[in-house]
Order: sequence, then C-alpha cells, then structure tokens
Amino acid sequence: MKYPVLLLAFSFSFQIESSIAQKFNGVECGKPLNETVAAFLAKGFVKEQFDPKKPHYVKLVGYINGVEHEVFLVASKKTKIVWKFAIFLPLESTWSSSKSEFLKYKEIFIKKYGEPTSDYNFFISPYEEGDGSEMLALNNKKCTYACFFKDEDGNDLEIQLVSTTYGKAQVLLHYQNKIATESYNKENSEIEQNTY
Repeated sequence: MKYPVLLLAFSFSFQIESSIAQKFNGVECGKPLNETVAAFLAKGFVKEQFDPKKPHYVKLVGYINGVEHEVFLVASKKTKIVWKFAIFLPLESTWSSSKSEFLKYKEIFIKKYGEPTSDYNFFISPYEEGDGSEMLALNNKKCTYACFFKDEDGNDLEIQLVSTTYGKAQVLLHYQNKIATESYNKENSEIEQNTY
C-alpha cells in the first residue's frame, strides 16, 4: 500500500514541476496585486502613477538587460488578482527595426511555447509592405502583426506590433492567466448584474 501512495505523490509532484508557470521576468501572473507589485519592485522596477480612478491598474517601469520595459498590471476590481500583464518594449522609428524586434520576440516565444495558435502578418489596401508607408499603415490600423500562443496550462500569450505615436512602433507582449481571467470575468459580470 505504501508504494502506490508514494507513486501517486511522485506523479503529482512531477506534474507541478513540469508545468510552465506563466511568468515574465520571474514574476507570475495570476497573483494578488500587492504581491505582484512587490515582486517587480524587488527586481528594480519603479511604480509610476497611472490613473488614481483605476487602482486595479498599475504601471511599472524597469530595465532588463539594459532595455526599458513598461509593465502594466491589470487586476480584478474587487479581489485585486492580476489577470493580465501588458508589457511595452522600447519605441522603434523605422519599419525594419520594428519588424525585426517583433520577429525576435516571436522567435523567443516559439522556442518557449511552441508554434503560435494564430499568426497574422498583413496590410490592408492601399498599404503594402515595401511601399515605404508601413509605419503610417501601422498607425492607421491598416497593418497587423500579431501572434497568439497558449502555454501548456492553457494561459494566453500574445505578441503584437503596435503604434500609439505617429512614426513610432513598439512590441507589446500580453500574458493572461486563464484562472484569474475566468475569475475576473465572473466578478465583472456580478458587478454589472448588481449595477444595472
């Protein structure tokens, strides 16, 4: 009787260890907001004021390998569990450097999580790659470069090339914890039901 129990315990332990925890820079998504902020601060990130009307959003800025990263933590309003990380990488000013950065992070994610579940790379008329107006197309939402991944626990990850400033682009990484997202959706639904 002792051996089946040990085998079961070993098997359970192996499943936990082999699971890829959804982490960015060693900080796990899906934890309480205060704990997550503290983990980023311990890694040298600085908390910046974002929007006092939205205490469930926190902006942190820090450097990893000399590269600035803006990290936005999105937590549920009621329980303050972080369900999403949105990480903005540095601005690029040319199409070739923007695309190169996107492809670099796409390759990193493929090595870690496998092939994307969805992969979009296209322009909408009148724009096309090679016409010299790629940055304008991106800024006008006429260019899409985005990849979607799932880790082995079913958590969602995304890499996207975005432009929030004319003539500039940057890579945006999303880490979204499956269980915390389900909890956020349920909590949001309850708030809406109680409000309206």
